[in-house]
Amino acid sequence: MNFEPLKVRLSAEGLVVAFRLTLSNICNEIVTDVSVNVAMRSADGSAIQAPARTNLPSMFFDALRPGDAAVHEGEVGLGTQSFHPIPADGAQMLLPIVDLFPRYTDAQGGLHELHLPVLIGQEHRPQTAKIAPFRLGAAIAPHRAIGCRILQMPSGARPVN
Repeated sequence: MNFEPLKVRLSAEGLVVAFRLTLSNICNEIVTDVSVNVAMRSADGSAIQAPARTNLPSMFFDALRPGDAAVHEGEVGLGTQSFHPIPADGAQMLLPIVDLFPRYTDAQGGLHELHLPVLIGQEHRPQTAKIAPFRLGAAIAPHRAIGCRILQMPSGARPVN
């Protein structure tokens, strides 16, 4: 699974992240009932807090064959009433977290579910291990790329580059 934030809009109504999500079946068997729920929340000083939940999957596929990939582009939003700004350097900063919930059924009928929290922010130049939060009350810098960092790998998962 590859999550890529494409664009961020910050307005008086809230924050919207446009994204591209790519699912690849790297197994040697067909997986079925493949879905990913995508939700967003605001970090409140503790990055690994209770995840945001949504009942509607952002993407769903009946099956993915070995080696197949599926791409979905969409948006996820966070209303201003859900902002939990963090004070830093005399300003209020927003640290959005996108929660990804992939699930699928393997060929033996086993259900697999994961939770992958991803921090969204502005990239530094040159790119570093950290990303910059969004400053509330200021425009998002158009010259800075939007990036993401995985906050916590699910147990048993391995990163795929």
